Order: sequence, then structure tokens, then C-alpha cells
Amino acid sequence: MTNWIQERANALLRVGNADTKRVPFVAAIGSATTYEDDFIAPYVDDLRNVVDMEAIHAARLKLGVDPLGGAAVHYWEPINAAYKLDIAVVNTQVDPTFSFMTVDHDGKIRMDCSSPYAMARLWD
Repeated sequence: MTNWIQERANALLRVGNADTKRVPFVAAIGSATTYEDDFIAPYVDDLRNVVDMEAIHAARLKLGVDPLGGAAVHYWEPINAAYKLDIAVVNTQVDPTFSFMTVDHDGKIRMDCSSPYAMARLWD
């Protein structure tokens, strides 16, 4: 699925998004089909069904989290509060360009948490 999304996105970019239908923000936000939905609370609540959050709490770990420039940045504080964890979010910047990333040993940007180069900012 992600390969299809990537190829479709690149195809749209190649033609300058000429086929992309646009709606002014004011019209979109006022549309009957536009509504707010809370994705965070159900996700945070359901974590206990897939991760032993009580074991993490009981271990009294101090955790550092870097959401890596993604939308997950807004999930960590509710997770911290709901499960009474000791989580420090070290980067709250949402950045789809990944310009915040440290480069890997070969100078390339990788989102590889096993790489000490990619995760260097967490150690500071």
C-alpha cells in the first residue's frame, strides 16, 4: 500500500499537482462533510490492549522519546498522563522534511533507531 501511495504522490508532483482538486480552507472547514474527531484518546486508551503499560509503569523507567518530526508528537503527553509514566519528549517540532535528523555514518538521513548516528540527539 505504501508503495502505491509513494508512486501516486510522485506522479502528482511530476505534473505540479495539476489534477489535484482544491477547495479554499474556509469552504472546506464549513462543509457538512468536515468534522473534528479525537484520534488520540481512543489510541491511548487501547494501548493497554497491545502493550503491558502497567509493567512499564511498575518498572519506573525514565524514557526519552523523539517523535522524529511526525504527528505522533501530540500523543506522548496523553500517554504519559494516562499511564503515569516518566516520559520526556525531546523534540516537539513537527517537521515533514526531517531536517532535524542527524545524518548516518555515510551522510544519509535514515530513520533507523538502531543507528547511533541517527539517534545521536537522544544521547545529548
